[in-house]
Amino acid sequence: RLKKASEIEEWLKRGKIFVSNSYKSSNYGHQGAKIDSPQKRYEFFELTRLMEFSKFGFNIPQPDLNILLDVHPKISLQNASARNADKGTENDGHEKSDSYAAKVIQAFREIASYDPTWRVINCVDGDKMIPPTEIAEKIWETVRPYLPPRFENGSNSPQTIIFPQQNS
Repeated sequence: RLKKASEIEEWLKRGKIFVSNSYKSSNYGHQGAKIDSPQKRYEFFELTRLMEFSKFGFNIPQPDLNILLDVHPKISLQNASARNADKGTENDGHEKSDSYAAKVIQAFREIASYDPTWRVINCVDGDKMIPPTEIAEKIWETVRPYLPPRFENGSNSPQTIIFPQQNS
């Protein structure tokens, strides 16, 4: 983020839309899950935002919108196992722990409950994932109000810059 901050800022000034699978928000869930106290977790979130987004910190561009694709922890672990099996890789320690997965989703839900840039999209019906097309429609309906009006030339969308999630 810090390395790309000036480049992202320039894109935004030129009217481009920046979409990221994982910008700053993933840290909230995964680091927040390691903090047991809700008050200490809140303090961590606020300190992290101050460090990342303010002129007193790194001053990276702040998202206009964060979307939490809300999935029950057990389903999330099943999805990770299936994804890793498809890739021929093993689950990492975090992808094997029901309790850690529950803490991660709780941390994400907490930040989403008080940060006005967050929207939560429920991706399950009972104990099953809803179809990807329905999730995509929910995402589109959430994102649409943030997009500029259609261009005069009939184009549906401005040029979009997407950074896929980096595997570490």
